[in-house]
Amino acid sequence: MTATYRAMITVCVALIFFTIAVSIYHVSHQLGQYDGRAAIILGALMGAINAVAAWAFLEVPKSRLVSVPTFLAAAIVSGWLQIRFYQAAGAPVLDSYILGSWCPFFELMLGALFAKLTENTQPNVQRRTDKPNVLNAIGLALAERIQPARGSVPVPTAPVSSVQNGDLTEVNARRTNEKEDAVERMLHYYQTNPHASYSEVGGVIGKAKSTVSAYVSELEKSGVIHRNGNGVEIIGG
Repeated sequence: MTATYRAMITVCVALIFFTIAVSIYHVSHQLGQYDGRAAIILGALMGAINAVAAWAFLEVPKSRLVSVPTFLAAAIVSGWLQIRFYQAAGAPVLDSYILGSWCPFFELMLGALFAKLTENTQPNVQRRTDKPNVLNAIGLALAERIQPARGSVPVPTAPVSSVQNGDLTEVNARRTNEKEDAVERMLHYYQTNPHASYSEVGGVIGKAKSTVSAYVSELEKSGVIHRNGNGVEIIGG
């Protein structure tokens, strides 16, 4: 991760906490007449829900059935309470709606921005193994095919498991072919779109975001690509 990316993430997190603090101030003043401590907790909770639910909407697609109604409910309740705060302070109706809505809106936008900034900066976790990796061999071969001008790339031998059952051998071969095709299309796409997110690449090659992340990690380990804050570069070893 580059220094610029780290700075952007830090600023984003700081802004999230700032908008949540403003929400706490508004909600606690509006409901403080009932229970000041509970009002502070409620303001913090709704602000945090907005940011976290927006992050989950982009980062965890399977959570969308929960995250969408959650952040809609939190944003509506939080916005209404903050609008009431400004109305009680004597602000005109239009001003009250504008001023009361900006905090929930920014909490949602900043949560989504945080998800996009951190999407391609996940730690590169590798599993140690003494067995030849089929994906490494596929990636090296495809990098050589895509960038022949860079010279020959050694392709390690990575045989598919030899078994007596012919059906299982055929299944293994088919899976290898499918993986090779997916990796080839991924490398081609990264050539012209080095800043593409895992979700975007997964949509192009028909694979899950986690699968794309695993492909990228394995190919980076084998020296086929280089990944940093400036995107994914195909170096071919």
